[in-house]
Amino acid sequence: MHQIQQDYGHDPVVRRLLWEVKCLHVIAMRARQLEQAMGPGEGTTDTGFILG
Repeated sequence: MHQIQQDYGHDPVVRRLLWEVKCLHVIAMRARQLEQAMGPGEGTTDTGFILG
């Protein structure tokens, strides 16, 4: 992503897409933290999906 930002970062569409990817990464990491904090059998499936 860093290389894409360097090569095409001047394009507002690319900047927006990179920003959205970063936001999705943060959401995924937070979901993983919540899953790990809950432990097995506390609202997660066998595959790790949070049920709520």
